[in-house]
Amino acid sequence: MQRKNQKTGFDHLLRSNNPQLQHMMSKIYQIEALNEQVMSVIEPQFHPHCRVCNLRDGILVIGVASSTWMTPLRFQCPDILEKLRKIPAFAGVIKIELKVHLPVIEAAPSPGKPVPSLSAAMAAHYLNLAEACEDPELQAVLRRIAAH
Repeated sequence: MQRKNQKTGFDHLLRSNNPQLQHMMSKIYQIEALNEQVMSVIEPQFHPHCRVCNLRDGILVIGVASSTWMTPLRFQCPDILEKLRKIPAFAGVIKIELKVHLPVIEAAPSPGKPVPSLSAAMAAHYLNLAEACEDPELQAVLRRIAAH
């Protein structure tokens, strides 16, 4: 079913001049830029397991995937803070706060299970069903099943 009014789509919403949405999008871009800068000073083994969540009132909030990763990162916070303060965007940061957040999982195609082969007897059964069927579409489906 097609939509009658395409202006209600998500793309239209992103292009709109809604001030609240513009503020939210601006904040998202700002946090993403801060995240890139924080990743430049954090050791690479932590990159997949943490990300910047917020920077407000001099407190940098970093979300960590689990307490397993939070513990060693907590020990490195003084060094990270010292390195970050050399970057102008982080000059006013007085504290790093770590919080456990569930990781963002990107959608990846799941590997399909291999389709088990049909026995010769079952394949013959599906072919017999296809021959007895009057519907050409159903016949084609039954023949495809028999071919597996």
